[in-house]
This record gives sequence, structure tokens and C-alpha cells, in this order.
Amino acid sequence: MLPVILCCFFLSCKNTWDDDDKQTFYQSCIDAAKSDGNSEAKAKPYCDCLMEKMMKRYPNESDALEHMDTVITDPEMQKCKDLLK
Repeated sequence: MLPVILCCFFLSCKNTWDDDDKQTFYQSCIDAAKSDGNSEAKAKPYCDCLMEKMMKRYPNESDALEHMDTVITDPEMQKCKDLLK
């Protein structure tokens, strides 16, 4: 699920996380979590967690894109999955 979200989100290579990018990421995350059988009530905290951790670790979108393989396997970001249980 996370790789799909990241691929959709990082199609552009900007240096900052503007409001449109945040909203696009968040909605893609919600949609992906729901398509995996999670309720919106579970998806929202998961996506909040994931977005917060990504923005903290990679303040610039371009940094996140460069490190996508690390983002997918990052233990801190994987902890967000606990919110889907």
C-alpha cells in the first residue's frame, strides 16, 4: 500500500510540502487504506501519522523522493501501521 501512495504522491519534484501536496498525499493515503479494507475511522489516524513522520524526516518533497526506498522500509513509518489494527 505505501509504495502505491508514494508513487502517486511524488510524481512532481518540488522542494517543499505545500498545502496541495499535503492534501493530495492525505487523500491518496485514505483511499489506499480504505481499498485495503480499512474503515475511514482507522485510515485517518494512520495517514496523519504517516504524513507527520514523512514531513519531519524529509522536510522537502525532493528529499523524500530521493529516499523512497528508505521511506517504505523506515521502522518509524512502519509503526503507523499499528493504527490500522
